[in-house]
Amino acid sequence: MKFSLPTLLLSTLALTRATDLRSTGRKLRNTDATECTIQVAVFLEINPGSMGNDDISFECEMDGADSGLTVPIKATKEQKKEFKNMLDTGKLIPGKSTLSHGRGVPFNDSGLFIPPGLDIAKNVGQGKKNGLNKRNGRRLAENSMTGQKPILAVRVKDVNGLTHPDDVATMSDNIFGNGVDNNTLKSVLEDCSMGKLEIVPGVVSGGNDAIGMIEVTIPIDMTVASTNQEIHNAAKQEVADRLGIDVNEMPGPFQQIMFNIEACYTNDCGWAAYAYVNSWMSVYQGNYYYMPGVQIHELGHNFGFAHSGGLDGQTYTDHTGMMGNPLYKDDNSRMCYNAAKNWNLAKDNSSYSWYSDRKLLIKPLTENNGNGYTRTFAMVGIADYLNNPAALPVVTKLETGTSDDFFIGFNRAIGVNADNDEADNEITIVKTGANGEAYSQSFLQATLVQGESYTIENFGGNGKPVTITALEINLASNPAVATIDMRYDSGSPPTCTELGMKDARVTILTDSYPQETSWQITVAGTNDVSRSGSGYSVASETYNEDICLADGDYVFTINDAYSDGICCGYGSGSYSFSVEGNQVAEGGEFAASESTPFTVGGAVTMAPTQAPTAMTNAPTSSPTSSPTSSPSAAPTKSPTVPPTNPPSPAPTSSPSSSPTSSPSAAPTKSPTVPPTNPPSPAPTSSPTSSPSAAPTKSPTVPPTNPPSPAPTSSPSSSPTSSPSAAPTKSPTVPPTNPPSPAPTSSPTSSPTSSPSAAPTQSPTPNPTVPPTNPPSPAPTSSPSSSPTAAPTQSPTPNPTSSPTESQGCDLVQVEIITDNYPGETSWQLTDATSAIVLSISGYTNSGTTFTDEICVDDWASLSFTINDAYGDGICCSYGSGSYTVRVNGDTVLSGGDFGSSETRPLQAESCTYGQETVGGEVVCKCASDEMRVGVDVLTDRYPSETTWTLSTCDGVEVDAGSYSNRSTQHSDSICVASNRAYRFKINDSYGDGICCSYGEGNYQLHINGSEVYSSAGDFGGSETTDINGECSSNIVVSDPPIKCSSAAKKQDCNGNCQWVGNGNNGKCELKPKEEPTPKCEACASIGSACCGTCVNNGPKWMRGCY
Repeated sequence: MKFSLPTLLLSTLALTRATDLRSTGRKLRNTDATECTIQVAVFLEINPGSMGNDDISFECEMDGADSGLTVPIKATKEQKKEFKNMLDTGKLIPGKSTLSHGRGVPFNDSGLFIPPGLDIAKNVGQGKKNGLNKRNGRRLAENSMTGQKPILAVRVKDVNGLTHPDDVATMSDNIFGNGVDNNTLKSVLEDCSMGKLEIVPGVVSGGNDAIGMIEVTIPIDMTVASTNQEIHNAAKQEVADRLGIDVNEMPGPFQQIMFNIEACYTNDCGWAAYAYVNSWMSVYQGNYYYMPGVQIHELGHNFGFAHSGGLDGQTYTDHTGMMGNPLYKDDNSRMCYNAAKNWNLAKDNSSYSWYSDRKLLIKPLTENNGNGYTRTFAMVGIADYLNNPAALPVVTKLETGTSDDFFIGFNRAIGVNADNDEADNEITIVKTGANGEAYSQSFLQATLVQGESYTIENFGGNGKPVTITALEINLASNPAVATIDMRYDSGSPPTCTELGMKDARVTILTDSYPQETSWQITVAGTNDVSRSGSGYSVASETYNEDICLADGDYVFTINDAYSDGICCGYGSGSYSFSVEGNQVAEGGEFAASESTPFTVGGAVTMAPTQAPTAMTNAPTSSPTSSPTSSPSAAPTKSPTVPPTNPPSPAPTSSPSSSPTSSPSAAPTKSPTVPPTNPPSPAPTSSPTSSPSAAPTKSPTVPPTNPPSPAPTSSPSSSPTSSPSAAPTKSPTVPPTNPPSPAPTSSPTSSPTSSPSAAPTQSPTPNPTVPPTNPPSPAPTSSPSSSPTAAPTQSPTPNPTSSPTESQGCDLVQVEIITDNYPGETSWQLTDATSAIVLSISGYTNSGTTFTDEICVDDWASLSFTINDAYGDGICCSYGSGSYTVRVNGDTVLSGGDFGSSETRPLQAESCTYGQETVGGEVVCKCASDEMRVGVDVLTDRYPSETTWTLSTCDGVEVDAGSYSNRSTQHSDSICVASNRAYRFKINDSYGDGICCSYGEGNYQLHINGSEVYSSAGDFGGSETTDINGECSSNIVVSDPPIKCSSAAKKQDCNGNCQWVGNGNNGKCELKPKEEPTPKCEACASIGSACCGTCVNNGPKWMRGCY
């Protein structure tokens, strides 16, 4: 049934309870307001993705008696999505737009409760109250980006004295740099602005507690506060009182105020800091306050910037600027914003512009003459803004004619940008909305090194492409200059030859797990990545990537995240890399990675050395041009798969005109890997006309198929009767030594210790076409009577395409049934070192069962993590999704009702009495003297208000529950001693139970599966029920409490209790409260002592102690 807004408002009018508020801190007084200003708080997650969609909070700033205070907007999932869509498209402007919610909509300190039927788009506007817009318009106008910016920092202390251990003087130095700390918010922002912005420590008329700092005490206990807003509202009020102004006049004489709290204790604490968009306030917990990267990130939100997403489409993963996941360091934080944000900072506005005199606007759709449009331009990096005599632009915008535009920058990694964390000295291309001039999430589209191109298909919706090419990146000039070619509908981009570079191609044939494969080309002797590729998604698919390379020394590396290569256990994948048609590297059967050094241009060639003419004496005892560390990159790791057809032109002076009539069958798919040393049979004592041992590093373009018959002038009529070390059914790894029998009847007693880099002294003009694998033994000038080292006539069968299950591994299967929003779900299996074993995401079909599996050696060490991007699990509000993990067919984990994520070990514990499934979850069976207490709760529409506890009669809590999913059935259970009574208490923080005004919630209690109590949920603020007896009855104190075994002895007490007394005459009592564990204890695992805030998760660059 549909309701009109007036009907909904009337139905909720009676529920407005101005007196039903918490008893701590300032309370809202004007509950009859009908309009509020929308404020948007954006959270910086410590572990990206952990908060789901709760990383953005839409809030109402009140007017009238509650002016200046904010409460969260409580809305449905669909309404939150509409708020976010309006924010991203510029229809909602934080600090300016208002929400008309009507009289009677209930709200209090916990939030403004919007009726589910309220149309957000129709009720968000520019507001009717002049006071709101006038006040907030003044705030926005005063948030200047040039000139002096006075900032006040506040150390917050709660009513119990809980505050950050740093004193105000230390905090002041960490923020403003008063002589000790030279890498601060002040220094980095002033440098990024090129001196156009000056950070001024705020001065309070009544006196500061330190330079730019004051300390305030709030009248609430932070450990029991229900929301972040409750804490910062109290802090705002105290600062306003200290400044002698009303809270609605905040921030007073300052442009920004930064609050620091000791730690977060509310329900959602996965954040390092948060800030309000187009506003003046930011809040930091713990040691994050002194990290310039975090400070500049949060003030970026104050300046109107959204987050910066990376190439993977995730929210925080653009590390070319501070609005991605920033640098979590106190020092080494020299990095500014990305190209899209820099355009915002180049607006033609004297109070907001840092780079307006160094920007370039290109309009391909309007500047072309109907025959396409080409433009070549040069740029310098932000770091060279002041070293730029030619006045070259530092940011370029490609105007699409829509609100979504593209922005180009040169990411020069020196000076103020020296600590940049991605794409050093490369061209960056970023896309964002709002024309790049207001709040909008940006996403990195491409990073280009010299010679690379990026094409924007259907530019501006016009059906035609724009191609951007990095023509030249000259780091030797001063300043360094990047020259860029931009073409709209005007032919192909410049060729490698036109750029003075060489053509190269990377070919990847994926295996069954394409997402595990990646590659990169680095400059030899450095970690500088010249080219890279990843993100493959289709199994058994061929990907060709053409690139340009300048002359120089490089290393090509292929990687597999699971460390099993791309052939042959899970599909027949392979790779090859060539430069100007010359094969540099190829293979497929490797472990975690495989690297091949190579040179473009100069004396070093890609292909093997040229075939020799008649060899003079035996190979030199000391190889020419000292041999490579591995035998002249001896035959390729896997034989060329498949070998080319026809066979290579025979290297003999008189090759046979055609292969033998019955060439030996193909060698096994994967020969010995890797080859031993020497890579080929010993050379003959009297050298033949072809080289001994394998040709050089990349012996040739793929070998022939069928395998080259003996390339003699008179080939033998049939293959040898005895196979030359016939390949095994499963290729030996590593191969035997030598990999094949001697190719001639009289091999030398031992090969050279390291094959010569150049097999002969006088090579022939033409290189050999690749030999088969193992490398073709040197052919004789007069062919032998049987083929040399050719595979047997009937080779053994190829290895199986995937390993059989009899190899001793355990089969782990993960089954996912998606909910209504499958794209929000992802999961991964990790080992004991937190390395990812298997990771799956990208589901597209709702209500569908997906099963993935992997064979592992030690399943008991694995952990399973499931994530939901929106933070509401996969069951049960939006579909009946679930997950099940099985090992060798037995279910070990199952669930679906979680929040943002859930991590569980596959072997959670050793179950003494076996396992059973309760409420869809696999649990350990209870002992014979225990009983299972089950708690089933169906939540209402405000689940976060509902909590419960189960305690012994003397008040020892043994279990508890809380919820985040509305209108969802939840089931929990626990084993407890069966010889005592327990007290169950359920609470609703709003005081209206879980039925019936805001949903039809209820709950039931069970003992060993039998229902012992049921409630309709209409209980007000709380309800208490005793089970398994009455708590008023006499209890034998010597009975062991919950979590103790049947023996009433001291050692059987655990958890929070201890045995006090002698033998069975004692009792279990609560242990004395222990001192809290040092926060950084876990940092020992990453080699650091306790030092404050510990970050053990997330990308490697952000882990550490701070």
